[in-house]
Amino acid sequence: MNIFIWEAACAALVWAVFCRLVFVDKTTKPMVRWTLRLSGFGALIGAGMPLYGWTPDAETLIVVCPAVLAEVVLSQYWKYGIPVQYIRDCHKPKRRSTDYVI
Repeated sequence: MNIFIWEAACAALVWAVFCRLVFVDKTTKPMVRWTLRLSGFGALIGAGMPLYGWTPDAETLIVVCPAVLAEVVLSQYWKYGIPVQYIRDCHKPKRRSTDYVI
């Protein structure tokens, strides 16, 4: 049973990372780009690990599943593109003095 949960978590992480990487370009901060790439690569490696005899235990699932769920939930902020916090400072849109500040 654990292996099905593990594979679903890996698939959800790959999908969440893929949906973000669609928007990533050179205006994105380099650390964000590397984090997304490494997360996706790690999820792909993790999905293949059961082929080599490794099976996830309950503790591993308790740690990984909430992290994957957080990635999936936070993906809503990437719906319309890269969040402003992840854009390099030199590419951020400039605010006008008349813009409303929250």
